[in-house]
Amino acid sequence: MHRLFLAFMVALVVVAITAFMTTYTVRFTETAVVTRAGRKVAAVDEPGLKFKIPLIDRVTTYDKRVRLLQTRSVTQQTADESQIIIEAFATWRVTNPYEFYQRFRNAGERTEDQFAAAADILRSNLMSAMSETANYRIDELFNAEPGGTKLPALATRLAEAVRLGAGGERKRSRARARPRRRRSSRGPRRMSRRSGPLRNGARARSSPAARSKPRSISRPRTPTSSSRSSSRRSSSCARRWRRSSRSSHRTIS
Repeated sequence: MHRLFLAFMVALVVVAITAFMTTYTVRFTETAVVTRAGRKVAAVDEPGLKFKIPLIDRVTTYDKRVRLLQTRSVTQQTADESQIIIEAFATWRVTNPYEFYQRFRNAGERTEDQFAAAADILRSNLMSAMSETANYRIDELFNAEPGGTKLPALATRLAEAVRLGAGGERKRSRARARPRRRRSSRGPRRMSRRSGPLRNGARARSSPAARSKPRSISRPRTPTSSSRSSSRRSSSCARRWRRSSRSSHRTIS
């Protein structure tokens, strides 16, 4: 009896551990993303009990309720050089859990750390967007007439500036995460008019022998009539000089 009870308890513990490793729960206020080796497997929005592969799949859950973000009071200048004190706030929530996981997973493994990193970025974007008040005068922002105030237009411009700032931050993060491609050494060759072939955008230098100008090869010229007459004259002069030198030698001897 004691052995049977011990075996039953061991089996119960094994079943509990297996169920804990192969299942996870998503609440109605949460959204989950399942990743496998950093790649998306599934995005779960429906609450309930779900299954996963143990030791391979990783489940990250985020609270999808609306969050409030508030800035501190700052002094801004209007178009007519008036000073006003502004305190802005914004509401946000996670709608795409996998994209949120990709952007802020380096902030930490806990979801609280990732929410804190996202809130810091949104707060900085909201603070920089508050400079839009410089496009309005003080009488345009605060007007007692019905429909005369432009505070709703200022709020719309603030929200648009925050969206644009978040989009630019997303592009910069993607550019940092994207690896640079190396150019292959066997890429297409490009020709240059001056320096010859180019490889990978680098100008190929030619050797000194290739830069030197080609030498002209002299060819034997055919004798003309003037050259023939001049050669005959020079030969006759040489004969006369020889005869005169012989005769002078005889008279001396």
